[in-house]
Amino acid sequence: MLGLALLLALTTQDDPQARQPLPREAVAVVGTIELTEPAALDAALRVAREALTVRQREEAGRVLSEVAPRWLPSFVRDRVLERAAARASRDDTLRILDRQDRIRDHGFGPSYQTTLWIAPVEGAGADLRRSIARDARTETKEFLAKCACIVALWGVLLVGVGWFDRLTRGYMTGRLRLLGGAVGLVAPTLLLLS
Repeated sequence: MLGLALLLALTTQDDPQARQPLPREAVAVVGTIELTEPAALDAALRVAREALTVRQREEAGRVLSEVAPRWLPSFVRDRVLERAAARASRDDTLRILDRQDRIRDHGFGPSYQTTLWIAPVEGAGADLRRSIARDARTETKEFLAKCACIVALWGVLLVGVGWFDRLTRGYMTGRLRLLGGAVGLVAPTLLLLS
């Protein structure tokens, strides 16, 4: 009877991990099976970074659809998302909540596998939202400025080609229109892609 009571006391002993439940945003990521413990941890960290990056990109896409104007072209939106992804790929956005190592003996040697419970750093969502809103405003202003430059360029080309055509009395009309059209197409493309 005393042995049974002692066994029950040992199995129901308070575990510090059991008292602190993991937050609901915690995600378990399992690394690949490796031959050493450090390699297993590195593999789990790599998988954790990839999982967090995917999660943050999805969140960034949702935030961008809320804050960016609907008429903003997709290549400008992609540029904003690339900036957000570059910012989110840093290691300081990853918080490791718990770790579990699994060792398997295969007879010829052990193999290791690490499971990590991860979550984004507190306040990372608010920082992401602010940075995407700021980048979206900046990219929108730059896009509008580039569009204004394109319209001004087309106006200058139209007046310049017309004036030069009158100056040459129509001898270069075809070549001038071709040159003006080429500049009118190439220059805006280069300006928008920069």
